[in-house]
Amino acid sequence: MTTVQKTAVLHLVVGMFYQTRKARGHNAIGFENQYDLPVVFQCPRNNYINGMGSVHDNGAEDRIWKFYCCQLPDIHMFDCSFTDWTNVFDGAQNFNSPDGLVMKGMDSYHDNNFEDRRFKYELCTPYVMDGLIVVG
Repeated sequence: MTTVQKTAVLHLVVGMFYQTRKARGHNAIGFENQYDLPVVFQCPRNNYINGMGSVHDNGAEDRIWKFYCCQLPDIHMFDCSFTDWTNVFDGAQNFNSPDGLVMKGMDSYHDNNFEDRRFKYELCTPYVMDGLIVVG
């Protein structure tokens, strides 16, 4: 079985910038899908995914997903796009956001023949209003 159980906390900023801006709104959003159905999720405007959680059901052989979204003051998401599928059925799922990008959304579907899911992720470049990119 191949599923993402959790993501690491996203380390968005470094140095003095991080010390002066604290993440806010670590909101746990309710489960976004039903068993065997797609998940199409995006954090609200200018928020990023800070964590993911899931609950597995042995009968459905699937997971339902919830997401934690955060926002850093004065940070805006720019140039967002979805990855290609990051796994194959019955294959390993090992995805990390590339340097300089944060995860804003997830798209996933379940296949009952494989009893497995495939995943895509929406990635964005965070920036401050003056255009300074804050990750890297």
